[in-house]
Amino acid sequence: MTITKGIDYSPFMQRTIQELPLILGQVFEELSALTGGWHYTIVMGGADPLCEGDIMMLSYHHSKTADGLSFKASTPNFHEQYLLLFE
Repeated sequence: MTITKGIDYSPFMQRTIQELPLILGQVFEELSALTGGWHYTIVMGGADPLCEGDIMMLSYHHSKTADGLSFKASTPNFHEQYLLLFE
């Protein structure tokens, strides 16, 4: 995609952000198979396309612990430890 000044890309950006879990799930599923079962967590953030000036932080966790918990669910104060720093 070529960025052109004066065009509002926020609907495209919002749709892309909403589709990240599906896209990342597919990528991490393949990587897990190629790396012998590794698990993945990614923390990401940037300008919120729907709220000018706000920062949006997201995390995605591939796979779960033996107890059935994601990294986020198994980490006390995950939001405060990993996301709040960037908001």
